[in-house]
Amino acid sequence: MGLDRLLEAHGTSDDLELPTIPHVAERVLSSLRNENYRTDEIAEQISRDQVIAATVLRTANSVLYAGSEKVSSIKVAVSRLGANVIRRLMLQQSLHAATFNRKTADRELTETVWRRSVASAHVMSGLAKLVCLDENDAFVTGLLHDIGNVIVLREAQEQQAMLRYRVDLDAFEYLCHRHNERLGARIAAGWGLPERLSRLISDHHAPPAADDPQRVERWALQLTDMICALLGFSPTWPYRLLESEPVHELGLASRGDFVALLAKLPQQLDEEVLKA
Repeated sequence: MGLDRLLEAHGTSDDLELPTIPHVAERVLSSLRNENYRTDEIAEQISRDQVIAATVLRTANSVLYAGSEKVSSIKVAVSRLGANVIRRLMLQQSLHAATFNRKTADRELTETVWRRSVASAHVMSGLAKLVCLDENDAFVTGLLHDIGNVIVLREAQEQQAMLRYRVDLDAFEYLCHRHNERLGARIAAGWGLPERLSRLISDHHAPPAADDPQRVERWALQLTDMICALLGFSPTWPYRLLESEPVHELGLASRGDFVALLAKLPQQLDEEVLKA
């Protein structure tokens, strides 16, 4: 397949054009790297982008974060949410922009990439509570671990437009699985993502070694992928989830809170993906 060879070459090519972070999100992420960031400065930056500003306000007024009254001030919203949530929202907006960056995009493939990213973020965040991971970090890890798929999506769309043929969903899924780690590593480097997150993006398909310091995160990511497959957000596979290696390694097989999480995930993901 010509597209397969092209993506293979992109893994090492110096000419690969990486998706860019929206200007406002990039400035906010840069400011947040300073532990002594100023809330009013972050708020002023966010106010320059209507979509990002609306997202921040909507999140601050959501059930999860809302206080005694609604807020309409970006500065108050930033204070309410805190640095970790603001960082998460900036990365989510950046991924959305990278995914939906073409007016003539194949809607099915685009929605496949986006829905899976959002679903993975919420599954990882849910698992974090059970395996002692930070929920915000887990959300971002789930959201971005397959970020290499946006380059597969872009190249598939360009091939479709140029050669006037459609890349079917099965072929697209194969290409994503085959190339997303190497391409994701390129994006992680280009976006200056933290080293811990970059390592997970570049290598999360294989079972982790026993002495891997990120062993829990890797097993949780593999369990996230299995759950997303069972719920139809990625190619379906008849996993025997409670007997699977990730569930065993994370010690979740006999835990009632894990079973409860699985029971509520279908409705939760339908709602969260619809809102995103």
